[in-house]
Amino acid sequence: MKKVILWCSAIITMSMLLTACSSQQGALNSTDNITKTEEYLTEQKTEELPDIDLIGEETKKDEQDIDNNDVADWSAITVDGVNEELFAEKMNIENLEYVAYEIQTLVEEEYEDEIENPEILLTQGWTRVFNNQHYKNVIAMGDSAMMPLYWIIYKSSNSGEYEYICANALYELSGYDFSNADGTLKWTTSKELLELFNAELLNEQ
Repeated sequence: MKKVILWCSAIITMSMLLTACSSQQGALNSTDNITKTEEYLTEQKTEELPDIDLIGEETKKDEQDIDNNDVADWSAITVDGVNEELFAEKMNIENLEYVAYEIQTLVEEEYEDEIENPEILLTQGWTRVFNNQHYKNVIAMGDSAMMPLYWIIYKSSNSGEYEYICANALYELSGYDFSNADGTLKWTTSKELLELFNAELLNEQ
């Protein structure tokens, strides 16, 4: 089982290295929330272009490889923390690979778009990423994408654009409402989302 955990971590580590440069719809459309998050994500970006050539063929997953019938099992999340061995055992590895690749590809494409057309941030904003087909592919997985999204955020030492997109997808799929009375989100970073998510799960147990 330790090998499984290491394999899961390796998948995430590769995605983090390749993208290091780089809900509720009402909450996303809040001007205050968008401005706050946009400023945060801008601080996380570097000027280096992701090394796309490092993506191995074995990490590229077709839609036929995923299992959309997976039901998220959150029994590994307890008041004492996350039982990583149990979580890895419950999670579908092919779904993890697919989600990691889709989000990774999304970030790379959007980064390239910004290089080619710097004005895109002013004309379309950063929230355009949620209209990207790769993001939609992950959302279309439903519950099957939730554990992989959680694991990516949990294992990442970063808290940038890649992780934020994962967090937003997890938030959207969860159906939870982590928004304030004025419509702004209660979370800004992926780790903050995970804390709220964990608390909600534990309240339901």
